[in-house]
Parts: sequence; structure tokens; C-alpha cells
Amino acid sequence: MFRSDELESLVVGAPTLDFHALQANCSYEDGLCVDDPLATWFWAVVHDDLCESRRRRLLCFCTVRLF
Repeated sequence: MFRSDELESLVVGAPTLDFHALQANCSYEDGLCVDDPLATWFWAVVHDDLCESRRRRLLCFCTVRLF
């Protein structure tokens, strides 16, 4: 059985997304690594330049999932 807050999270999703956790658990392929300038630039843009709604849209694009 779920508590009301757990059920809401499952149905609606989390109110905020933890992109620091996503970055920490990200895996890289094709020669790209965590210290690569491209990866560093990407995460800087995500954390510093994108608002929450843009981050959600980025996640949707990357996962091919509609919110």
C-alpha cells in the first residue's frame, strides 16, 4: 500500500528533478569521459543556464518520453 505522497509521486512525478544525481550516475560512451570538455560544458549549461522547465524538456528529449 502507498502513502498519499508516494502515490502522487508515482502518478505525477517528482516536483523537482535532481540533475546533480543524474550527472553523478551518467555513463559515457564512444570515447567520451566525465572529464571531457564537452561533458563539462554540457553539465555547466544544464546546471547554470537552464530553468527547471527547460531541464524537464531536455530530459524528455533525451529519454524520448513525454511528460
